[in-house]
Amino acid sequence: MALTTPSLRAGGNDSVFLLPFFQGNGEADVYLAYSSDGLAFALLNQGEVVLPAPAWPGENLTRDPSIVYHDKMFHMVWTTSWSSRSVGYARSRDLLHWESVRKVVVWQEGVVVRNTWAPELHWDPQKKRS
Repeated sequence: MALTTPSLRAGGNDSVFLLPFFQGNGEADVYLAYSSDGLAFALLNQGEVVLPAPAWPGENLTRDPSIVYHDKMFHMVWTTSWSSRSVGYARSRDLLHWESVRKVVVWQEGVVVRNTWAPELHWDPQKKRS
């Protein structure tokens, strides 16, 4: 059974667990699955890719995707490389069409950063900040 993305939009009383995942070592794009109980998952988008790996030389992985829903948008970050100093970012209204795909550098001059792995997104609704 496939779930359409409008069923995942916030506002209803029903909740689902959303699982963004990668295959292989992360060189094979981002996929989504959902579950109503957190135990049995079904593929979304008929098991097809929802976000292709960007063609960034040396930084084309899509490992460890993390998604948060805020301001009527899904925001995703992911690991781009084994030795990168950046993470990938994209946003979507429907989990199928992603925009603003870009690398985000997470280091600054004078700070030694060897790599960035498994980034996480969090939104604190009480403090209204990430």
